[in-house]
Amino acid sequence: MDELDRVVRDFVAAQPYSVAIEPTDTPNRTLSRFHIKQTPPTLISVVVADIVNNLRAALDNLAYAMAERNLGRPLTPEEQRLPAFPILDSESEFNRYVRARGRDRLWGKRGVGALRVVQPFTDPNTVAYHSTNPFARLLSRSDLLRRMNNLWNVDKHRHLTVAAFVPNGISWPYEEGSESPRFSSGDGLFADGSVLYYIEGGADLPIGIHFDLTIVDDLPLRRTGLGHGDHVVQLMHKFHAYVTDCVFPAVAQTWTDAQSGSE
Repeated sequence: MDELDRVVRDFVAAQPYSVAIEPTDTPNRTLSRFHIKQTPPTLISVVVADIVNNLRAALDNLAYAMAERNLGRPLTPEEQRLPAFPILDSESEFNRYVRARGRDRLWGKRGVGALRVVQPFTDPNTVAYHSTNPFARLLSRSDLLRRMNNLWNVDKHRHLTVAAFVPNGISWPYEEGSESPRFSSGDGLFADGSVLYYIEGGADLPIGIHFDLTIVDDLPLRRTGLGHGDHVVQLMHKFHAYVTDCVFPAVAQTWTDAQSGSE
């Protein structure tokens, strides 16, 4: 995590992009044009993949340990290939997965119930309830497990996640009596030379457009277009916090509650 923060901070400090305000053929209308001077280094994608793979491995190790705990013995070589941590979009998919190849026998009723609690299709408040993280409720509503699993699948198929700049805010100085600028969307590409916004009014104001470095393969970007993702460093911190502070405690507590109820 510290390595990613350092690499991203050094890259952004080198001012790898610029925005130029240019006139248009329409009076009192300008446009902001995006120029990329340096693309994000591959190292960012490599470190992101490493973080995601480590978190996904931690979940798989949890699922494996749950199977051994339930059976009360080490898994056989054949069984060792089965208990991967499920992350599934619907209850029907989850049920099919745990029933396939006898996984429900490995985890037992309480194990299956504990894994069900943290699935993307369940009530996120249940996960937040078992967490000590003060931001657990916000984290649990951010679809983080599904998003992390998506990036893991991308990397698993040997396609590096791609980092890209997307706008996250616009600023300009307030001057009493001056006309505030009005913004409309540009071409939506956020590529080198693309138009970010068309601007009506405020021609004499120094307008600042601020960016986040995001992951193109993150699900909010793929579903709703560029401009709806998290900063790459913040996203990795959210993944880590959600797995360690929300998923693990929720699984452990649900397992314990089920065990207590059966005694």
